[in-house]
Amino acid sequence: MPTPFADPRSLAMMICACSLACAAHAEGFPTDVEVLGEVTAVFDGSERHWLTFHMPAEGTREATATAYWSGFDTSVLPEQPGIGDLGVDLDTLSADERAMIEMMQAQMAQIQSSVMDDLAAEVSISLQAHDPENPALLTEGVLILAPAGFNLRPEDWADLLGQPIEAEITYVEESTGGLPSILYTSDARSDGELIFDTLSFDSPFGRATGQFSSTLCRVEMQGMQITEDPDDCRAIDGRFDTELMADGA
Repeated sequence: MPTPFADPRSLAMMICACSLACAAHAEGFPTDVEVLGEVTAVFDGSERHWLTFHMPAEGTREATATAYWSGFDTSVLPEQPGIGDLGVDLDTLSADERAMIEMMQAQMAQIQSSVMDDLAAEVSISLQAHDPENPALLTEGVLILAPAGFNLRPEDWADLLGQPIEAEITYVEESTGGLPSILYTSDARSDGELIFDTLSFDSPFGRATGQFSSTLCRVEMQGMQITEDPDDCRAIDGRFDTELMADGA
C-alpha cells in the first residue's frame, strides 16, 4: 500500500512555491499525500529521482494518483440508433421491409455488444512522476512514461513482460501558467522504449516495475506555436517501481 510522504511540511512548502496557476491547481491539495513509488534515471549524464503520488479521497473529492491503470470507459461511445433515428418513415414500410431492418439492427447490436465487451476488457497504463526537489512540484520537472499505441487486455500485457515496447517519454522542464512551455520528448526520434518486468492490475492498487530508455529532444511551446530543436537532445536511461491505483476503484 502507499506510504506517507516523508516530509509533509516540505511538500507543503513546494506547493506554496508554485506559480499562481500551479497554486490554483494545488488549492485544497491534501496534506496526507502518499508515495506510490519512485523512478530513477541517468538523465543527461546526471542521476535523477522522481516520485509517484496518491491523493486519497477527501470530502467530495475523489481519490487520484499520478500512476494508475484504467479500463476503457465504454459509456463515452454512442449507442446504436433505433429505427426511429434512421430517418425512415415507419408508416411507409411494408411488413417485410420493417422485419428486414429489425433483423439488421439485431445483427448490428450483437456486433456492437461484442466490440463493447472487447473494449471494456482493455487496460491502459499512465505513469507520471514528480521531482520532490522541484519547487513547482506539479508542473515542472515532471517525467511521463506512456506505452505507445492502443490499450491491451491484461493477458496481452502479460505476454509483453520482459520485452521492449514502444513508448512516449516526456520530461517537462518548464511551464507557463501551469502548462508546459519547454519539454523534452521522444517523439522526434521515436526511440522511446519501455520494458515491464512485473505488472499487475489489482484493485485498489496494482504494480509496475521495469526500465526505460530514450533520447529526448527539446520542444518549446508558446501558445499555438511549437518549435522543435533536434540538435538539443538528452539521453535518459532508468527504472521505475510503483504501485498503480485502479482508476475508479
